[in-house]
Amino acid sequence: MSGRVLVVEIRDATSEGNAFLGHHKSTSVRGALYQDGAVVAKFKGRRNSMGGFGAGFKGSCSVLGRTVRALGEDIAEWLAAPGNDAQLGDLK
Repeated sequence: MSGRVLVVEIRDATSEGNAFLGHHKSTSVRGALYQDGAVVAKFKGRRNSMGGFGAGFKGSCSVLGRTVRALGEDIAEWLAAPGNDAQLGDLK
């Protein structure tokens, strides 16, 4: 790998419950930023969601998607100032 490379791995995606019983969704990731093949910094992240406002009218994929979008924002913020062994999202 040459230049700056971000590697992100989805470790776990859990979708329990439903619109009637209540959503319980989470996504866990880990990743590393490399510069010319050497690790610059690493992170772990997790986001949980119960669906937010109107959860009873949302499908499971929609609620799980909220966790992934939030993690994307967390990772983008981390990339601005990457700290090693950072804990992102709900792991803070």
